[in-house]
Amino acid sequence: MLTYDSLQSGQVLVDDKKLTRDDSLRTSDFSLLHWATGYLDQAWPNRHILSIKIYCVAVLIAFLPLLLTAEFVPSSTSDAGSGSELTFLEDYNTLFMVFVSFPCLCILSATDQRLLSQSFVATRANGRIEISQPDAQALFGRWNILFIKINILSQIICIMIGVAIAYFNVRTYIDPKVEFWIAYNGRLLPVGYAYIYFIVLFYAVGSLYFLRNLAISLFLVEMVSFAKVHILPFHPDKAGGLKPVGRLGLRNQYALTLLGLNLVLLVAYAHEKLQRTDLLVGLIGAACLAYIVLGPIVFAAPLLPFRRAMLCNKAELMQNVAARIDVALAAVCAHLTPETISKEEFDNIERLRNLNEMIDTLPAWPFDSITIRKFSTAYAIPFVTTAVYALEKSLMAHIPLAGSLAGH
Repeated sequence: MLTYDSLQSGQVLVDDKKLTRDDSLRTSDFSLLHWATGYLDQAWPNRHILSIKIYCVAVLIAFLPLLLTAEFVPSSTSDAGSGSELTFLEDYNTLFMVFVSFPCLCILSATDQRLLSQSFVATRANGRIEISQPDAQALFGRWNILFIKINILSQIICIMIGVAIAYFNVRTYIDPKVEFWIAYNGRLLPVGYAYIYFIVLFYAVGSLYFLRNLAISLFLVEMVSFAKVHILPFHPDKAGGLKPVGRLGLRNQYALTLLGLNLVLLVAYAHEKLQRTDLLVGLIGAACLAYIVLGPIVFAAPLLPFRRAMLCNKAELMQNVAARIDVALAAVCAHLTPETISKEEFDNIERLRNLNEMIDTLPAWPFDSITIRKFSTAYAIPFVTTAVYALEKSLMAHIPLAGSLAGH
């Protein structure tokens, strides 16, 4: 049985046999975020509050540099006095990133291996996934090496992504026309450098989360080719017994929804407080496009391997029923007269036909209708919030006009 603790320590059971550390799956080797999480967990041992500890540390390393440079470095406030009157503490978009999005991304990234192992535990415990020890050793050994390379390369790429996004943010906000709180007269203030540090950190962690989930999705593709995936057609979870796997995609969408809400707040903040420029509009437009495209992808990517297996299981069931229908029809056609065809034969064919139709309605994705509703709701939240904000602004713009018309 695979568990989070056993994956970390290398004590993994496959077919009731314990594998050595070299034979176990380890997705977090050479990952600095997972290393820091492990150190944090050892320093204050209590796994039940691990997420709380990650949250507190993430907020601390993000908020303190911004607060200290914004409030206690003289040039960050005095020079801006004749320019923009906005301050860091009035930027609700950045505050949401600091207190909600960033720590949540850290928690999701640091615990992705635990969720992966829990999904395996749930699906292997009820016999939905079967993998032999030799296949597990070959699969885990190959992917242990791949995950080391992926983690090292991903961290380098993610830092580069964070630096690139920070660069475009600075190019956008340093424009005197924008009047953003990180700069004055086209020059970065000390708080601006703290902002750059935070943006690099934020998008590096976010990119790492999505790159690792892409790697985990590729691992699942190969795992399904090694393992046998069985579905229970009428399992209570309405996903063939594979509903725990569906949580992988839903979790990814929750992370993306946080970024979508940040985008909504950025649009609102830019509309109310900032002057629009081509770079600012382009930055917001690129973020909107990324959210629209990535939403379905991050949800479906880890589920596609299991969909293929579920479709194969479904086709096999339908083929078996179809074969039995052919046998029953052949028996009927052998004596095709009203006097010789019994009611039992007709009833048997009818039962088989109904069974075939029932199999056709079986799920082909490892999630139920509740999961898909949760995904749809999470995906739509930024769009609905934006629409509500636009409607509110439109109504507020017409209220003074309505009042002036009433006065006349």
